[in-house]
Parts: sequence; C-alpha cells; structure tokens
Amino acid sequence: MKWTKKGHELEEQWEALKGGCFYIYGAGDYGARMSRTLSKLGIEFAFVDGNYDKQQNGYLGKKVISPVELVERPEKKLIILAAMENTMLEMRRILEKHGMEKNRDFWYMEEFKQSVLPVYAWYALGKIYMPSVGFLSTTVCNLNCDGCLNFTAYNKNQKNENVEDLKKTLADYFKNVDVVDFFSYTGGEPFLHPEADEILEYIGSHYRKQIVSLGISTNCTIVPKDRVCEICARYGFRFLIDDYSKYVERSKKILPEIEEKLQKYGVEYAVNTGDEAYWIDLEPLKTDNYGMSEEELIAYRDRCAVPYRELYHSRLYACNYANFGIKAGLETEEPNDSFDLSGGEVEDKVVFVEFIMGYTEKGYVNFCKHCADFLPINPYKKPVGKQLPRGEEKNV
Repeated sequence: MKWTKKGHELEEQWEALKGGCFYIYGAGDYGARMSRTLSKLGIEFAFVDGNYDKQQNGYLGKKVISPVELVERPEKKLIILAAMENTMLEMRRILEKHGMEKNRDFWYMEEFKQSVLPVYAWYALGKIYMPSVGFLSTTVCNLNCDGCLNFTAYNKNQKNENVEDLKKTLADYFKNVDVVDFFSYTGGEPFLHPEADEILEYIGSHYRKQIVSLGISTNCTIVPKDRVCEICARYGFRFLIDDYSKYVERSKKILPEIEEKLQKYGVEYAVNTGDEAYWIDLEPLKTDNYGMSEEELIAYRDRCAVPYRELYHSRLYACNYANFGIKAGLETEEPNDSFDLSGGEVEDKVVFVEFIMGYTEKGYVNFCKHCADFLPINPYKKPVGKQLPRGEEKNV
C-alpha cells in the first residue's frame, strides 16, 4: 500500500473499532493461543463456546458465555474466531445469521492479528504490536535446496552475523516494539552459527516478556547441543523441524536423534514432513515486471500482501523475501524497502505502525519487479527440499 495520508492512514479503521468489547469464540487450543496474545497486551476479553461445562466452569480463568448470550449482548463486539477451519465456518454461519459481518463484527484469528490488532494496540493502548518477525543470524546453510525461499542457492557470500551486531539489532527492535506475537529465529541453518547458544540465551533473557511465541526453524541435519536445548526449554522456544529426508538421506537417521534430545529436555517441537506439500517458486531470474507502471506495481504488491517482515541490521524490511533477495545479490537496497530502527526510539510511532501494516512510500518494494508473487496467486511450484548438487548453485 502506498502512503497517501501518512500518519493518518489508520484513523478510519480505528473509529470502526473504538469502544468494542473483545470475545474469543472458541475455548480450546486455538482460543488459548489467542488469549495469550490479548493477555500480553493487557486486553480484557471473554470466551464464547457452546460447551456447557466450560460455560459453567470457565476456561483459563476467564468467563465463558454461550453463542446465544453473545448475540444477545447489546454492546459493540470485536469477535475473534479461534478454531479449526471447518469449525470457524460454522461459527461464521451462526454470526451471519444474526446480522453480523465478517471483518466488521468478527474476524478469523490470523486475519485479526494481521489487519486489526496492530491498529487497536496503538490507538487504544499506545502499544506497538507485530504479528510476527523473522530474525536471521546466518545465511550459511549445509543444504542447497532448489526452491529455497531464502535464495540460498543464489547466495555466493554466505556468512554468520556478528553477535554484537545481532544484539544491537535486537535492542533497536524491542525498544520500538512492545509485543511481537511470533518471533522466528532463522537462517540459513541457524545451528551453523557457532554462537547460536549465546544468541538464543540473549533473546530469552532480555526479551522473552515481549514475545508471545518463540520459534526456531531447522533443517533436520544437526542435533542441537545440550546447552541449546537447556536454553530452549527454559525460555519456551519451539522447534520447527523441516524434514527433507525424501531428498536428504542423512535426515532419516538424524530426525529420531533430534526428537529424542528435545524430548529429554522437554522442548516443544513440530515436524514438517513436506510429503504432500510444495514450495512456491518466486522465480526471481525469470520474472520481469520492469514494464509495469507505478500503479500496476502498487496493485501487484497489494494483491500479493505478503505478511512477513524481516529484522536485519537494525532495519525492519517490508517484505522478508525482498531482504533475502538483497542478501543473495538479486536486488539492491533501497530506503523505501525498510524502516530504519538504528536511531533509538522511533519519533513518529504511528508512521511505524502504518509501515508494519504494509504502507511504504512507493507502495511496493524493488524486489516486486522480479518476483512471481506470493500465495495464493503464484502458480510456480518446487518439490520441498529437493537438492541441487554442490557446484550447481544458481547464477545471478
């Protein structure tokens, strides 16, 4: 989105939210996750659920009301649907039957985090909230995936970031962001950084209170050290293990070792097998959008609406893939593409919130000119984890 009323872009949306009472529709695992977010921000809420026992006993120390009571309450409502997709469709049907509208009276949970909560947090609470951010400590990787969205196969200058530089970047970020919902520690392969344990300890000890969920993405080729597991257990890091054993033979042996180690230390984890999945391919060398007009590029970026932001060298990037492309030599850096946090506390915070929501000076980033777009409109697919032989890295 392009700034046209810089500093005032979100005021109309705030007026529509002002005075609303929060309800989490779904007193289960998804609702519990949403409740942690609202509680971290200090927002009061009640649960809604059709389960009679929960209505009688409450859930997580909060009141639970019935869907009937919800629709009968006269106050303005901000309802968050927090359940599996099929269940949310049924919830939606119930609410629409009583005249409520999606994206006015109720929202799906992830959409609410992306498009509503940053606005409410700033205007109602004076807090800056981000749904997620990626934090990359290294571009070094021991795999060479054909469809890697970090563009590892293009990157001829892979490196581990200096620990003190990483600490400064973290300090600059958390000085300006009060709460981030999902903080993702990534690479490259993050455990190839020789000081990964020090970095993780620093994140946990200094900023855990500002983070709802902590995640580490790893490629199932390295068994984490004992110290790493101790730190992750202490601060509640969750491992996201990408199992590429269909193409990476050694992962078949290493995955059980990783799982055993994490279970020993009580570290939460999930395994993504990728058996039925695919990666989209952004096709940076084949896509040519340089003939697009400014208006067409803005519309292209708005349609893409990639939600992921990346934190790197005290700058917050409007698109994480654009930042990956810059590091891989696919694109040159432009000030428009990121928000500089290196000067300490941001003076114009509402402009920063607008940037988080997707506004930039140009309305797109330079990488849009040779990116094949994000889901669901990207038609190009690559097998998950398929390897290029070393020496067959892609040329920029």
